[in-house]
Amino acid sequence: MNFKERASAVLQFMSVAAYALFFAEPLFAQAIPHYDVSRFCQNANGSGSQGDAFLDCVKHEQEAFDQLLFHWQDIEKQRRRVCDQMARAQGSTYRVLKLCIDDRAERAS
Repeated sequence: MNFKERASAVLQFMSVAAYALFFAEPLFAQAIPHYDVSRFCQNANGSGSQGDAFLDCVKHEQEAFDQLLFHWQDIEKQRRRVCDQMARAQGSTYRVLKLCIDDRAERAS
């Protein structure tokens, strides 16, 4: 699979995930924040949407998103709010959001 096919597959998957999240949102008291992963990964890699670095970034962001989505409603609201602010300050990244949530959970236990 060449780069364009992989990029297309990743972006298609992200679109489906975003679509599913959009319709699932009313089921939750507070939905997981929406970050523009494509923009973050383009900016983070400095090379735009070219190459494996971009695809790796998108993959890691998707993994963090999936892990957060699985237990988002179990995380206390204050922790979600503070960590969302931190993640937005770092460029709106699900990896930072997950690290913050995990770190605060460890401190609380």
